[in-house]
Amino acid sequence: MQPSESDAVRAVRRLWVSFEARAWEAARAVLADTFVCEWPQTGERFRGRDNYLAMNRAHPAPNWHIAITRLVGDPTTAAAEVVVTSDNAVDICLAFYRVRAGLIEDAVEYWTEPGVKQTPRWRAEFTEQAVDTPRP
Repeated sequence: MQPSESDAVRAVRRLWVSFEARAWEAARAVLADTFVCEWPQTGERFRGRDNYLAMNRAHPAPNWHIAITRLVGDPTTAAAEVVVTSDNAVDICLAFYRVRAGLIEDAVEYWTEPGVKQTPRWRAEFTEQAVDTPRP
């Protein structure tokens, strides 16, 4: 824990550290009973902390590990950038959280797989390939 972290940042850090440790009860303890997580890129909603935790526990990627690359917030909101590596892939999550009384009430998580998609032709002339992504 960083000395100047807000309650929201502390709660989100505890969640991701618990995931990395496979400490599912510790993760459950930081989520509100009514927790809801949205994944806009696929249109999915995980209603209830138990559904969210069960989905994370069931993920089939072998040997996955989590690195928090950025975590910022204020007393009631936090944003995290997280890199999840496994034997098969690298995924990046950018997530936004609302926290009240030390419990995460809801989240919106955007997941990407770097390098999976090509730059569309319409914008190719304006961009370059970022070879340093992801950041550990």
